[in-house]
Amino acid sequence: MTGRDIETQACFIIEQMLQAIPAVSDLRISYQMRGDNACPDILAEVEIEGPSKGSRTVPYTLLFEVKSNGQPRWARIAAVQLTRYVQQAHARGVPRAYGIFVAPYVSETSAAILQGHGHGYLDLAGNGQLALRGIYVERKGHSNPFSERSELRSLFAPKATRVLRVLLRHPYKPWRMTALAKEADVSYGLVAKAKPLLLDREWAQKTPRGLALVKPDDALDCWATTYRRRRNQIHNYYSLDNRQEAERRLAEAAETLGARYALAGCSGAERFAPHVSYHRATTYVESKQIKQVARHAGFREVSRGANVQIFDAYDDGVFHGKEKIGGIWIAHPVQLFIDLKQTRVRGDESAAFLHSQIIKPLWETALNREKTP
Repeated sequence: MTGRDIETQACFIIEQMLQAIPAVSDLRISYQMRGDNACPDILAEVEIEGPSKGSRTVPYTLLFEVKSNGQPRWARIAAVQLTRYVQQAHARGVPRAYGIFVAPYVSETSAAILQGHGHGYLDLAGNGQLALRGIYVERKGHSNPFSERSELRSLFAPKATRVLRVLLRHPYKPWRMTALAKEADVSYGLVAKAKPLLLDREWAQKTPRGLALVKPDDALDCWATTYRRRRNQIHNYYSLDNRQEAERRLAEAAETLGARYALAGCSGAERFAPHVSYHRATTYVESKQIKQVARHAGFREVSRGANVQIFDAYDDGVFHGKEKIGGIWIAHPVQLFIDLKQTRVRGDESAAFLHSQIIKPLWETALNREKTP
C-alpha cells in the first residue's frame, strides 16, 4: 500500500470512528502536504459536547501521523513526531491538540508505546484507542490482515533462521553484517533482508559496533509460535533397546558413518535440564544418511508404535551451536526450546523449564559480559 492509499483509508476509518461517538460533532478533516515532516499528515477538527445537557462544546484539534508500517520502531518515531506537533499547536494558541498514530496494523507493543507518550492510535484493521475530554474509546482484537505474516515467513524461513540462531546464541553482542553472514553461513544479502525486520520489531538495535539482539525472549517466543515442525520429515523406527540405549546406539552409528546428528526435543533437553520422563528418542540426522544410520543402529522402520523418531533436518541450521554432552551431540538449547514447544504432552512446561534453567542464565551472562567495559 502506498502512503496515499493508507491516508485515504485512514480518513475513512477516522471519520467512521469519530462519527460513532455521540459527543463528537462538527467534524472537519483535511490533508496536509505529503512529505512535509513539519506538520501532521491529516488534521481533524471536532467539537466535543460537555458531560451535561446544555453545556458548551469544546473544540479539539486531532493531529494524525500516518505510517505504512506499524511496528514498534515506527510507532516510537511517530510518537516523537506527534509530541512535536502537539507542542507546536500549543505554541500557536491551540490548547486542545491530540496526537493519533495511524498504520495498517498497530501491535500491542506499538499501542503501549503510543499510550506511554499520551497519544492515541488507529489502524486499518479496526483497532484503536482515543482519549478525549472524558471520552475513552478502545477497539481491540482485530487481527492483522496485511503483510506481517509474509514478513514473518520471510524472517523465519529456513536459511533466514540461521541469522536468528546466531543472534539468539549470542544476544546483546554487536555484529557487523559481514561477520554475522559468515557466522550464520548465509549471504550478506540475506542478513541485509533480515536486519530491518528485526529493527522494526525492536528485537534488535543498531549500535556503534554493529547489530545486537536486545529482546531475545520476544524473538524466540515469536519464532516458537510460527515454527512448523512439518518442515521436518519424520522417520519412525522401533528399537528393542530402552530409550537411553537407543540414543547411544544412534549416536555411535552416526559417528561411525560420519553423519551429522544432534539429539532433539526431550532427548536433548534431558541432557541440559532433566524435567519430565519420556519414552521416545528424538534426533536430527542429515537427510542423505538417515536410513544408513538407522540400519547401522539396528532400528526397524515402522508405521505405528515407534520409540525412535529421526527428523530429516529441514536446514543445516538445526546443527548450529550443537554441544557434545556425555559423548553425544545435542542440539543447541534454543533449538530444543523450539522442539519442545511443538511437543503435545507437557511440551510448554518442558520448554519453560529449559528456558529458566539454561537459556535465561546464558542470556544473563551474555548481557553482563556486554555491560562489562
